Amino acid sequence: MRTIIDLLQRGNLELFHSSMIAWFLDPEGEHGMGRTFLDRFAQAVALQGWPDLQTALSRELPTISIETAGRGVRCDISLRFSDGCQFIIENKVKSVGNRVQLERYQSASTKVIAIGLTEASFDGTVADSFPLVRYQYLLDILEDQPPALGTTKSGFEHLIEHYARYLKRELELLALVHACYFEGDFERHGELADRLTQRQSRSRNDTRFVNLCYMEALRTRFERDELLSGAGWYSEKNQQSGVWMAHREAVPRFSFSKEIFDLCTHFDAKLWFHLELHDGVFTRRSQDQAGVLQLRATRGSAPKEFVSAFHRLGKTKEHQKGPKSIKDTAQTFYCVQQPLLGEKLFSDAAVAELTDLMAQFGTFSD
Repeated sequence: MRTIIDLLQRGNLELFHSSMIAWFLDPEGEHGMGRTFLDRFAQAVALQGWPDLQTALSRELPTISIETAGRGVRCDISLRFSDGCQFIIENKVKSVGNRVQLERYQSASTKVIAIGLTEASFDGTVADSFPLVRYQYLLDILEDQPPALGTTKSGFEHLIEHYARYLKRELELLALVHACYFEGDFERHGELADRLTQRQSRSRNDTRFVNLCYMEALRTRFERDELLSGAGWYSEKNQQSGVWMAHREAVPRFSFSKEIFDLCTHFDAKLWFHLELHDGVFTRRSQDQAGVLQLRATRGSAPKEFVSAFHRLGKTKEHQKGPKSIKDTAQTFYCVQQPLLGEKLFSDAAVAELTDLMAQFGTFSD
């Protein structure tokens, strides 16, 4: 169901969400919740091992502002106390933050808190160093403390209701992806495509972000797999092609065949496996192409000669494409590319698809 948020096309704007959260945190806001939201938020941070905000609130209430400049950067939400103590909130909705970004704000008098729509809103390094409050917790507060009709100033209870409905719908969509692809409820696949085509002003970025959430869950699955773990799998989102996942290090239990190893040594080339999604989990039929699996190469001393030499090895199969350079990417090319069907995105199937591709070019140790 559409909400006011969809009508105004504000769902993807972090500044909008930051404004809403800052308003909820303000005890004097017209939302009618008093300091309940602020105290519940501080409690969530304290439960993760960071009680400083809760301690500061026991003495006084902060001055709250959004998009505040400081230390050469702009923060999303600032909570300032009279003793000079400050809490910076970095908010991520459908983009991805990292630890370096949050560390820019950190100082002796400034503490940093991360808020993310889901775990994929920040990379894996953030939760190890900063408290991370997920939007599901914010939604829980709004649903536990809904203002009664007519109790807020200027009728803002309608805005709060629609905002909660918007968050609930978006979070339910991400839960549906997990239920379908990782918990085995495959019959719900069609719901994903239907949800994307509903009139909710969804953009290409919505598709990319949901696919990134899927990819993050798949990355975790890879890291638990006996054959694929230990390679530093990581996923990213880009504007051109969707989302992708690759590995930083060699897969410990995998070795390329001798002829490929010798070829890479001769041309000073590095190989890695790459999974890229386009429509991804929103593929309407499970038999449709959702993305591609690739074996990629980079930084060869003579890329064109490497491509030709790899092609002569005759390693590609009928349903795969042979070596080809990738536009706008210097000295990067795929050695082989094969379609990835929607039905291969289900957790165990994706693992099997990748390990089969890898076994085409080398061997796994026992």
